[in-house]
Amino acid sequence: MGKKEEKTDADEWFKDLPLQTENPAFNAEEMIVCAKCARTNLPTRLKCFYCNAELEISEAQSGFLRPNLRKLEIWEKEIVRKRLQELGIETTILSDKNLAVETPPKRLRGIEFWDDKIIFVLFNKDEIVEISNDDLILIVSGAIFERRVEGTEKRNKKRRK
Repeated sequence: MGKKEEKTDADEWFKDLPLQTENPAFNAEEMIVCAKCARTNLPTRLKCFYCNAELEISEAQSGFLRPNLRKLEIWEKEIVRKRLQELGIETTILSDKNLAVETPPKRLRGIEFWDDKIIFVLFNKDEIVEISNDDLILIVSGAIFERRVEGTEKRNKKRRK
């Protein structure tokens, strides 16, 4: 079979395939109508795109909401908590005071998992912390990023006559 015949067969096979397998748009019944200006808005919005009025969101429409990655307000924390509970994940919301954010976090060089305990090897120290499996509640993997910009300025002192 020649290259031209192979290309024709492939073209025939591809032409019947859909360009997209799912519809990326929202259905008309999913849209939210603004009570103030009567315009339709995406179900992912909390305020009207046109007049900035608060939208009345039903329980069904709240499934489309996504919290922004910033310091969450109380109602946003509750949305996250509720969705995690729907997935069977037990959640607790803690304040910064409870997390003791004023004390710097301890950096780990390594973690060793044993049958009855977990050993944490701290970074830049000769300190090892052992925790019983019964005492461990949660391990959170993460990083804290801090950005600091410093600059130096060279001044020319020119003598004036």
